[in-house]
Amino acid sequence: MQDGVPRDFLPWLEWGKWHYQKQLDFRRSVVDNWESIFLAGNGSGKTHIIYWITTGLLLGLYAQQDKMDMMPPLSIKVLVTDFEHGLDTIASDALFSSTYMPDGTTIGPMMPASMVEKKWSKEDKTLYLKNGSKLWWMTSEQKRDLHKGSNMDVLIC
Repeated sequence: MQDGVPRDFLPWLEWGKWHYQKQLDFRRSVVDNWESIFLAGNGSGKTHIIYWITTGLLLGLYAQQDKMDMMPPLSIKVLVTDFEHGLDTIASDALFSSTYMPDGTTIGPMMPASMVEKKWSKEDKTLYLKNGSKLWWMTSEQKRDLHKGSNMDVLIC
């Protein structure tokens, strides 16, 4: 499909072709603005676009990422309501599952398996990547002071 691109990176690239206008606008706003908000209803692709952008940033694939001064390795924190649903169901599905598309095709997982150093566990809610980047989850109910400071590059709520 694309010369020189590892095969398991291709689904991430393919996903970009399926984004609708509101998702495309959000993608652009992330580059241009320090803080971006995506307001939309249920089933509108909010979770998908967040994890797609996050995966791109962690891997250094996101368009104009160099202009954002955010090249890997990055540390990105995601706040979830609870680990069982927010991490083990939603994040796991978004990052590691193939998806059946409306045209009958299937797109593979957006997180390349070849980049995963270590997946999260019950004790450590962090996804470690081979390029030194990490994606970690906390619940919004955990100590508020853990959300402060410079121990992360991006905070996703």
